[in-house]
Amino acid sequence: MVALVIMGVVAFRVPPLLAPHELALGPVLYGLMLIALPGVAAIAGFTAAARVRVRPWAAFGLVRTTRWWIAVAAAAGLLGSLVSGAVSAVLGAGPVAGAGAVPVPAALLLLVVVLPLGQELLFRGIVTTVLLRYGATVGVLGSALVFAAAHGPVPAAGTALILGLVTAELRRRSGSLWPAVSAHAVHNLALTALLPASLGAA
Repeated sequence: MVALVIMGVVAFRVPPLLAPHELALGPVLYGLMLIALPGVAAIAGFTAAARVRVRPWAAFGLVRTTRWWIAVAAAAGLLGSLVSGAVSAVLGAGPVAGAGAVPVPAALLLLVVVLPLGQELLFRGIVTTVLLRYGATVGVLGSALVFAAAHGPVPAAGTALILGLVTAELRRRSGSLWPAVSAHAVHNLALTALLPASLGAA
């Protein structure tokens, strides 16, 4: 709860505070900050929760994994992106803050590194780990629903639910967080390729 509250405060309270400074920051920096914010908010939530209840890093799934699991994760992330792309095509991709002003390489760095790491630390490292105490179904489905709810309206929530199911199952089966991070990164990269307009690419 601590992690989710901290993430919510950062993710939903900071953008209104930044909005009046959009012109001063410039469209590129402002857009990059908005893209980075969900990942930064998740890292803040994870850090706060980890400090409240000190646990070994292994308790959050921060343990080594095998190349086989990384390969499985990459395949799962790619498959998940195809399903997410189909869902987005049906529901609509939804607007992305800062679109049209953000350099694609910088946005990709955030979407493929910062967001997957931050969100997996919070949602799979903490939420899935806690819910798995009540069984595999509750752990995987419950954490995926929480992840989807955190992404807001229906188009984003639909793709988040798919990604949440994939990454939570990877976390459960592998015992490590890194396959989930890998799948998330591949998912974001592939989905961006499928939906280039989401980055405002010309």
